[in-house]
Amino acid sequence: MVECVSHGSSFQTFVCEELAASPRQEWFSGPPDDAAACLTPGARGCDKIYRAYSAWTDENCSRIELKVLRHHCYEAARGRATGGHYRLSDDE
Repeated sequence: MVECVSHGSSFQTFVCEELAASPRQEWFSGPPDDAAACLTPGARGCDKIYRAYSAWTDENCSRIELKVLRHHCYEAARGRATGGHYRLSDDE
């Protein structure tokens, strides 16, 4: 647990830099996988990097910047996504 100035005790979560900067867009994410090198919700550009490799690897993870969000902040940002869109990358 970490302390969030706005929300108190929270867990760390990670999103791509693009989503952290502008959460009002469609969010993409792969299914949970403990073996993934950097499973994280990402914007369309990050999803294209993911799809180029069909999985998160050390190589494609090095091509994106991750930002830490506390889980309450993550939920608030995700809730601001345009139209509330959120889908798993594999569900197209």
